[in-house]
Amino acid sequence: MTSIPRPHSPYFLVRVSKQKEKEARAPKHGSIVIPETLTFMQYNTQCGEIVGIGDGAAKYFPEAQIGHILLMHHFCQANDENEARVNHLIHDDEEFNYYVVSAYSYNGKDCETYGVWDGEKIIPNKDYVILEKEIKDVSNLNWDRLTDEQVNKSLSVSNAGILMFKEWEESREQKEARQAELKKQTEELSKSGNNKLKTKQAILLKEWEMEAISRDINKQTYLPYKILYANKELSEWFDRPVGEGSIVGMLNFSTGTTINFNGTEIVVAKTKFIAYLYDNAIAV
Repeated sequence: MTSIPRPHSPYFLVRVSKQKEKEARAPKHGSIVIPETLTFMQYNTQCGEIVGIGDGAAKYFPEAQIGHILLMHHFCQANDENEARVNHLIHDDEEFNYYVVSAYSYNGKDCETYGVWDGEKIIPNKDYVILEKEIKDVSNLNWDRLTDEQVNKSLSVSNAGILMFKEWEESREQKEARQAELKKQTEELSKSGNNKLKTKQAILLKEWEMEAISRDINKQTYLPYKILYANKELSEWFDRPVGEGSIVGMLNFSTGTTINFNGTEIVVAKTKFIAYLYDNAIAV
């Protein structure tokens, strides 16, 4: 039997089923094919079983134990195994891939551990809070004959029964990915050596779009969110009970990370972006 390497002090070592990773990364869900431009590292499992704990990780997040399911940043699994081997994938066998996941910010790397599932509840790492994301039950819909009243308010139904977006709202990560792609396209056009007017106009249009995305990303507002799970240190921070049902004001750009865990989509945000706690601390 091949021995599993021990993680360095700041890291957890988690194992993820190769089969589950393959299923999660499938570009086709049911009869819908999702383009790669909209699935940039969004369909990783983002969780794995803890099989090793470094000394520093144990001190920083003592609630995390061997056998718990660790919720992690999608960067750990990257786009594929080749990319993941650069910083995270350190071992594999026939059934599992083994990843190191940082328990706290270390040596220029951000904290990649969102929290753990102990079999009953999620225990967030002290750097993160788990928030509720509204989900509509669509199990009773007749997909053959949909009406505008039955679908999400951002969708409409054409005469042919096709779902169409009224307005597409991108996440911060999608906007940043679009910005990076525009920058790459601009650099390629600049290197082409083609000085024709059309080329210059194309570069200018892409630069304008990048500026517009940058302004949109950096626009700050505060939005209320209901807490699902909070680390106990959050109550010490506010000097009052903070937990399930508490309402907090979050900076808008801090709530773009979501994970589908146990069939529920949850929002993961850093505690440092909590702007305020509502006076009526517990929502009805």
